[in-house]
Amino acid sequence: MPLQSTPSEGSERRCAHCGDPFILTAPSQKYCTDACSQAVRKAYRNTYMRERRGSPLAAPSTKRPYRNRVTVICETCGKSVSKPASQAKAKHQYCSQECHNKAQERPVDLICAWCDNPFARPASLAHRQFCSNTCRAQSRFNSDPMARVIVGAVRTGRVLNGQQCLVRSQRIMNGGYSGISWQGRSIGAHVLAWMLTHGPIPDGMEVSHICHTPPCCELAHLILETHAENMQRSAVAGRLGKKVTS
Repeated sequence: MPLQSTPSEGSERRCAHCGDPFILTAPSQKYCTDACSQAVRKAYRNTYMRERRGSPLAAPSTKRPYRNRVTVICETCGKSVSKPASQAKAKHQYCSQECHNKAQERPVDLICAWCDNPFARPASLAHRQFCSNTCRAQSRFNSDPMARVIVGAVRTGRVLNGQQCLVRSQRIMNGGYSGISWQGRSIGAHVLAWMLTHGPIPDGMEVSHICHTPPCCELAHLILETHAENMQRSAVAGRLGKKVTS
């Protein structure tokens, strides 16, 4: 039996899809145009998917259905929406991209990591810890930790030991004390001022004010004493609601 010769470029062949004659541009070419080639591939894909699903009327689709679905509530509009269980584990849930964008634009109340002043930013920028570029620069280039304590503080109030109260009005906590973040925890600004100047506080001792002004950070107005001595002085000054005599 004679061997069939391989068609060469420039010879004529009939399209395997539409049957029209065409001139070969490659020996392995079967279809006259890309449209015929894509039509054959689409027909094969549809037939394969119908056989795989076991129904001749099933619509061709390459997307696998999710078995487990969970109903979640959109945090923006409150609408119920069904989602795959794998997506329902996310921290925030939204029904659409529009609701997600609205949530990212919602302002969030924050506290500056340098000056401790409150400020607001969109939720998408809530990871930024500083209220301004000035505070950001101070945090990076100012090597004096004491600068964080006195930033924003003003001289006002009583004068003791030749110094007026240095009142810090940021992050007022319970009891009227000004708070500040230091090494991952929140402490009183007056306590940090004492520690930066005199070192660690011994066990059983605490930093108290002789000016009886809780947000004051003036070192001349701070003393180290026991809790019982602090309460005794506060009672004498009438700060505990019961005045006693010493």
